[in-house]
Amino acid sequence: MSEIEKTRTQEISRLHAEVVGHLRQSLEKAIRIGQLLTEQKESLRHGEFTKWINSNLPFTDRTAKNYIRLYAQRARIKTKNVSDLRDAYKILLAPRKKEARDRQPKYIRETINDARKLSSRSEWILRNGCDPKSK
Repeated sequence: MSEIEKTRTQEISRLHAEVVGHLRQSLEKAIRIGQLLTEQKESLRHGEFTKWINSNLPFTDRTAKNYIRLYAQRARIKTKNVSDLRDAYKILLAPRKKEARDRQPKYIRETINDARKLSSRSEWILRNGCDPKSK
C-alpha cells in the first residue's frame, strides 16, 4: 500500500468513527430531550402541553411525542444496540410481536395472516382500524 493510500485509508477510518460517534450523541440527546419534555408535561395541567410546545419550541407536538417515546423506551432501544435515531424510530414503530397480537381482535389477525400481499397502508388500516389519511 502506498503512503498516499495509507493516509487516505486512515482519514476515512477516522472520519467514519467521528460520524458514528455523532450518531450516538444524537440519539443520546434525543433521549434527553424526551426526558425534559416528559418532566415538563408532568408539571402542566391536562391539555396545556400542546399549547406549551406550540408557544415555546421550534418543532411540532408530533416531534415532541417522538422524543417522549424515545425516552420512555430507552431501555428497549439500548438493549437492541441502536446507534442512531433512524434505527431507534424503526424499533419504536414496530410493535413487539406479542403486544401487537394481543391488541388485535382475532378476526383482524386472521385477515392479516390471510392477506399476505397487502400494501403497507392497507395493513396499517387493518391493524389500527382507521385510515391515517382520513384524519
